[in-house]
Amino acid sequence: MAASYVAMAADRDLATLARRDLEYRVSHDELTGLPNRTLLFDRVQHAAEATGRHQSALAVLLIDVDRFKQVNDELGYTAGDVVLAEVARRVSSVLRVSDTLARMSGDEFVAVCEDLGTVEEVVDQELESIVGRIRAALTRPVHAGGHEIVVTVSVGAARTARPCNARDLIDAADQAVYRAKHEGWGFVVVKDLHSATAAE
Repeated sequence: MAASYVAMAADRDLATLARRDLEYRVSHDELTGLPNRTLLFDRVQHAAEATGRHQSALAVLLIDVDRFKQVNDELGYTAGDVVLAEVARRVSSVLRVSDTLARMSGDEFVAVCEDLGTVEEVVDQELESIVGRIRAALTRPVHAGGHEIVVTVSVGAARTARPCNARDLIDAADQAVYRAKHEGWGFVVVKDLHSATAAE
C-alpha cells in the first residue's frame, strides 16, 4: 500500500512538472527564453492598468534589429539565431530589474518599462538612459557564422501616464519604430500616447 502511495505521489509530481513545462513553452520564446507575444500583451495590459493607480509613467519600447534580413540572407538562419539570442541576452542585462523584455516576433523585441516617474522631464531622462544602455550593450560585435556582426537597433517608444489599452500602446510604439527606421539605422522616436507630438 505504501509503495502505491509513493507511486501516486511521483505521478502527481511528474504531471505537475509537465504542466509547468507546457505553460512555460506556451508563454515563452524557445530561442531566447524571453516572454513571447502572448505573455507580452498580458504584461503590458497589467502595467497599463496599474499606471493610474501608481501615478507613474509607463513606456513600451519596440526594439527592431537593423538589417537583420541581410544577416539571414548572407550568413544563414543559424547565424541569425545567434544574433537574436545575443541581442536578447545583452538587452536583458542592462534593463532595470522591474522591466520586462519580450520577443515580439522575428527580429523585434519589446521592453516594458514601468514606474518611470511623474514629471515629464524625468520620464524623458529615464527613457534616454535606458536606450543609451541598450545601445552601449550592442557596441561590441556579435560573433556568428565565423563573422563579426555589428548590430544596431531602431527604437520606437510609446509612453503614457494614464491607464490605457495594451494594443493602443504597442501600436503607438510600432508607429514610432516605423518612423525611426524611415530616418535610418539606429534612430529613436518617442511618442506620447495621449499627445500628437513625438520626440526624436
